[in-house]
Amino acid sequence: MLEMSVDSIITGAYLFVNAIFGLSYIPQIRRLIQDKTGASAISLATWGFWGVSGSINVLYSVLILKNAPAIFSAAVVYAGTLTILTMASVKRIRYLRNARDIA
Repeated sequence: MLEMSVDSIITGAYLFVNAIFGLSYIPQIRRLIQDKTGASAISLATWGFWGVSGSINVLYSVLILKNAPAIFSAAVVYAGTLTILTMASVKRIRYLRNARDIA
């Protein structure tokens, strides 16, 4: 019979949830690509805080857990967060510059 430790179960859950979390960025990225309003529906502060949290998650995975799947999982989520934060910031800056130039 296969016995799993609590650590193994939690690690498995962490990896599974982060894999799904990584996929959840795809619709947001698609919406940002199509956006014409300077990403006005995106909170840059919220995504910025998630970016800080993601960087801590990566550091924790590298320095404390020292577990390759956990490091990869944390890095994927962090990369998704940074992608959305960067895309939204660029869209917002371009939109505001264009609005200023028209005025």
